Amino acid sequence: MNYLHLFLSKGKRVSVEAEQSLAELSEEEIHYLLSLDKVFINKEDVLAVKRRVKVVVKRAKARVEAEEYDGDVEVLHEKDVTGKSRGKGKVEDFVQYFQARFKRMKRLFQPSSKQTLFVEDIKKGRDMDGRIVCMVYDIRESKRGNLLFEIEDLTGNALAVVPKSNEVLYNKAREVLKDEVIALSGRVRNGLFVVDDVEWPNIPIRNSVNVGRRHLDLYAVYISDIHFGSKQFLSRLLDKFVDWLWGRTKEKNVFGKVKYVVIAGDVVDGIGIYPGQEHNLEVLDLEKQYAMFDEFVQRLPAHIDVIVAPGNHDGVRRAEPMPAIASDLITSDVIRVGNPAHLKIEGLYHLLYHGTSMFSLLPYLPRLSEEKPEDIMVEFLKRRHLSPIYGENLIVPELVDYFVIDEVPDVFHAGHIHIHGYSLFRGVHVINSATFQDQTDLQKERGIIPTPGKVSLISFKTGQHFVLDLNTL
Repeated sequence: MNYLHLFLSKGKRVSVEAEQSLAELSEEEIHYLLSLDKVFINKEDVLAVKRRVKVVVKRAKARVEAEEYDGDVEVLHEKDVTGKSRGKGKVEDFVQYFQARFKRMKRLFQPSSKQTLFVEDIKKGRDMDGRIVCMVYDIRESKRGNLLFEIEDLTGNALAVVPKSNEVLYNKAREVLKDEVIALSGRVRNGLFVVDDVEWPNIPIRNSVNVGRRHLDLYAVYISDIHFGSKQFLSRLLDKFVDWLWGRTKEKNVFGKVKYVVIAGDVVDGIGIYPGQEHNLEVLDLEKQYAMFDEFVQRLPAHIDVIVAPGNHDGVRRAEPMPAIASDLITSDVIRVGNPAHLKIEGLYHLLYHGTSMFSLLPYLPRLSEEKPEDIMVEFLKRRHLSPIYGENLIVPELVDYFVIDEVPDVFHAGHIHIHGYSLFRGVHVINSATFQDQTDLQKERGIIPTPGKVSLISFKTGQHFVLDLNTL
């Protein structure tokens, strides 16, 4: 095991002779060396720490329940773009992408007692009442202040009008977004569809949370946005995280019960992500940044399964959906998934999405704020889509729309905004992980105050959610 990068990250230099002996040390011995008030570690220091550990009276080993069970992780590869990207950016790709989105989302709406209408019925001009499932192509106001939707389905396009006189409906309709699939109830009059209700597909109401299928007293921990390689990387908080997992902190309530660490992207800070990024990097080599992550994984207890999805700073394509981070970048034994990703952990359905599209909703839904990212995530669930507005962030027009939420998750995990948030929405744990990076210049400009070091846990035995603040350990 190569711990050299760990010592360098702590500002410590290691002699060649000492470096050759580091692999022989235990986790406890390594941490003792790191705690020494010395900048230069030599071979004598390594020998001294070995002698020190030999005279320590060994304590009885505490029970580590998570060691007693194999991991239970099932990746739903058919919902993951990794190895299946076929979009080439041609016109027909875009047509097929939107048709695929519409067809899949139309099935998500609950049946209605109202007559089913299609856009072509509007054009026929016959007066009739009913309900249309449609995609919103454009939104604008009429000269009289009414709200106009240009809608389409597989039969054509037409106009729907929301009267300004109906204040409740008008305010509700103001939250409709371009490109999303909705249901409109109303009546056809003179070649227009006059709306009297708007529906989103939403998820069904569930009054309780699901628990793990094995009913074991095990936990998952949810983190994101580590940003190895950044000058703002908070190594002290990540060290506390590792110490907590080993039971070396005062917080020991779940020691030995954590079986899974789930990471929702931005493992590293990356290279060339934005202009001038090199001035904010401590490590200017992408492979070395991922080597730091591999060393972090090696420091974790061996019984923990690590699941990793990419984010916009990682070494994958910038456009979404993103394939899993390649095995030549992450060489440690982790479960690599794409972004978004669908998987079952202990039988609980997990939806992982880094969250790049979250900022795109804020200008159109001003009641939302990056200070409460869980509220933005709830909107994704209501609209059953992870990126409803096309073009606000880079999306590859794949043959399948990987952003449709056609199966309701038990856990919806994201990151990206660097602010911890949690909500229980209709029985779904909605978790936005924080970060292990201090406030960046860009965040200062936008007034975003991150909450580094806050992590979520879920018990597979009880279904309860907990928050651990590493800053208090």
